[in-house]
Amino acid sequence: MATIPTGILTNLLSEFLIVVFGVLFANFIKNRIDAYRFGRWTVTVYDAGGEAHERPISPKKAQQILAVPEDKSVYLKGVASAYGRLNCDLITEGTKLGMLQENHNARQFVIDMRLNPKPTDTPATVAPSVPVVADVL
Repeated sequence: MATIPTGILTNLLSEFLIVVFGVLFANFIKNRIDAYRFGRWTVTVYDAGGEAHERPISPKKAQQILAVPEDKSVYLKGVASAYGRLNCDLITEGTKLGMLQENHNARQFVIDMRLNPKPTDTPATVAPSVPVVADVL
């Protein structure tokens, strides 16, 4: 079997390196563009006492929650749950009540827990009564 000429081997190696560096450079540029488009988003949560708590959102997470409304709901509920229990759906009822404000110009979500409605006595929020052993017998 004949050996591969050095010219062909050199060309293959140089093309491989060009492709690898091209992909790495394109990935770097794409990450920079995404950081510019989706960076600097924050969530500000006002707790029941009125104290503001600000949390930054990574560019990848901001891109995800802005693209998919279900992810926005889950993410914002997770952030708000550290400061109190939500008694309404944050996206629909919370927006109507003014509890959730979304400002695209300032790149900010604001959750005001002071506007959280009082819990209602529905079967989901009332603790079940446990029968006493004497009542069962």
